[in-house]
Amino acid sequence: MAIVLTLVTAACMSKGSNTPQSGQSGSGSNGSASLPPPPQTAAHQGPTCESAIANSMTLTIAAASDAERDQVRTQLDGAKPKMIAACHEDKWSADLLDCLDKARTDAATGTCTDLLTPAQQQGVQKRLTGS
Repeated sequence: MAIVLTLVTAACMSKGSNTPQSGQSGSGSNGSASLPPPPQTAAHQGPTCESAIANSMTLTIAAASDAERDQVRTQLDGAKPKMIAACHEDKWSADLLDCLDKARTDAATGTCTDLLTPAQQQGVQKRLTGS
């Protein structure tokens, strides 16, 4: 179970990035009318809690033995919403999310947990144990 906690903690989730909108104006179909630039929206920079956790959990499931894979998947499916809540509510750092998102092995996600503050570690533990 300790491994699952470490793996779940490292699981912080679908990759996505929005590219900033270009501020250039276009022209109408006749080429003469200038169109206003599209409205500017806040561009998302980096992975989300959901994408970073999903990546980490996928790696954890893949690393599990054939005999344990279904059990690990079930445990992580139950832990996923709790981990997402911990990430959002405890404001996990961009460095942590980036680490989890860029990890390519289960072992690599484990090193990302070092980026959790003690308070964030406690938040994860409380959510996962219900205490």
